[in-house]
Amino acid sequence: MNITDYTLSLQGVLGNAGHLVLENYLKETSFSRLVEIFHTRKEMDNGWRCEFWGKVLRGAILLNCYIRDNEMEKIIDETISDMLSAQREDGSISSYPAEKQLQGWNLWGIKYVLIGLLRYAQTGKRKEEIAKACTSLLAYVEALMEKDGKFFPDYGLHTGLPTSSMLGAIVGVWDLTGDPRWKKLAEKLILSGCSTSNNIFEEVEKGTLPSLIGNGKAYELTSCFQGLAEYILTAEKRGEEYMKDRDYKMICFKYFRLVCDNELMLTGASGLKDPVGEFWFEGRYKQHLSDAGSLGETCIMTTLLHYADRLISLAGNECFSAADVSEKILYNSLLGGMTPDGRNFTHANPTPLTGGGWKKPAGDQMQICFKTPFDGHDCCRAQGPEGLAMAYPLALRVLEKNNKVYGCVINLYEKMNAEFAGTSLEVTGDYPYGNIVTLKLKSSEKFMVSLRIPCYTEEVRLNGEKLSFIKGDYLRINRQWEEKDAVEIFFDLSLKEVSAPGDPSYTAVKRGALILAEDSRKNEVPGAKIGEEWNGHFLVEYSAAGNTFCKENTLQVFFK
Repeated sequence: MNITDYTLSLQGVLGNAGHLVLENYLKETSFSRLVEIFHTRKEMDNGWRCEFWGKVLRGAILLNCYIRDNEMEKIIDETISDMLSAQREDGSISSYPAEKQLQGWNLWGIKYVLIGLLRYAQTGKRKEEIAKACTSLLAYVEALMEKDGKFFPDYGLHTGLPTSSMLGAIVGVWDLTGDPRWKKLAEKLILSGCSTSNNIFEEVEKGTLPSLIGNGKAYELTSCFQGLAEYILTAEKRGEEYMKDRDYKMICFKYFRLVCDNELMLTGASGLKDPVGEFWFEGRYKQHLSDAGSLGETCIMTTLLHYADRLISLAGNECFSAADVSEKILYNSLLGGMTPDGRNFTHANPTPLTGGGWKKPAGDQMQICFKTPFDGHDCCRAQGPEGLAMAYPLALRVLEKNNKVYGCVINLYEKMNAEFAGTSLEVTGDYPYGNIVTLKLKSSEKFMVSLRIPCYTEEVRLNGEKLSFIKGDYLRINRQWEEKDAVEIFFDLSLKEVSAPGDPSYTAVKRGALILAEDSRKNEVPGAKIGEEWNGHFLVEYSAAGNTFCKENTLQVFFK
């Protein structure tokens, strides 16, 4: 079932954040300015202005598939036409001049052009036109590489990880066109190992730490594994064979486990080492330090949400660990990185978490790096809308067999309404702040609901009768639903202390899905929905702490 075939409305804190971002950021973005550089081709400084159109647009498209705002839809339609008009006769769509093709971040920018166009085609609009444009663009890139005698890992920075992350876009073109040429190109890229440093898939097979794979650049490395997962899923969807020289499906899941075991921080953020938090660096064990770089860029959080979504699909729509990590990211680090008006996001999360860190809104990246302002765009700000949009497909998965809907999986307990294939579903409550949610469903036929059971679940009742369940798994209820039926889920929201993995003398506090923090304003935190006294500290939810986004408003997560 395509995202345009059903309706889903999130009405809790994530849904509200998505509406704010759509109104105050996406509608205010000058997409014509983002496309202009592809018409003029004057990006001479090896910059990455070329990424912003595709990054911002894909979030706008996905959010609007659920929110369905007519003004946003018109903006999207117009910018797609504008970008298609920038394509040259040779098939290129590039912001770089002819003499600099495939240099610097050019291939990276081309990847995001493809991603923006492919996301639009997924809505069902102009599919043949998009397929033709993407085919011409990818053929242009392939021809240039053949002329150079090089391949994707040989170009760009960071041992070829950014250019090799084109894998997902190549798979997308194969899926859209059905052309086996692009399947072969994707397979050639997988077999290349995607890095000039080492074969990233072989390293995961051996159990190598993520920080030692390629050059450890978190976002780009994870994007390569996302592309691998998409290759497998597309082959399975199309009923085609995929490569079996390695157990690639196992490798996808093993990479995720390596990241969770070594890199995922308490707030769901990940990435550190440098001043903007962009590398794997055993962050799970260093998140309490003040000298391990900035903590957790928004780009890798959004990419991990993508990756979790693909793993859930690979697992047959039930993958507790991927859904659990998604919840942690969405309700803590991602919401915590968004300004209250939805206009901006942090590039890195507050550093350090042991006190004195503050939420800094992303600045104009091109001004910072090249002294040439570019409408305030930043890679992580551009990723924020996409991260929030991913809450929708992660929250609810529709289950199909032989083109017939037979059930759904609920991973997030955000207040929501959904309509699909003659079935309506409603989730009410104040999750993740309140301790009770209620699910009601109307269906003309027998229908299976699979409920993710977090570790802090206390009880599940169907029409008042207690159901048995296993924490950290799914509870499946398959029945003919009647209008009076109601499922109630009760959560234990008492405070739980968590020790820092790298130093047990540091302690943080959880409340259900939420990480708590102390704001420098103490108990005067506008917008906070939680206020808890703990060991002489007044704690609020991490997403609300430090929400003035100024250096005077600090927060603390770990306490001695």
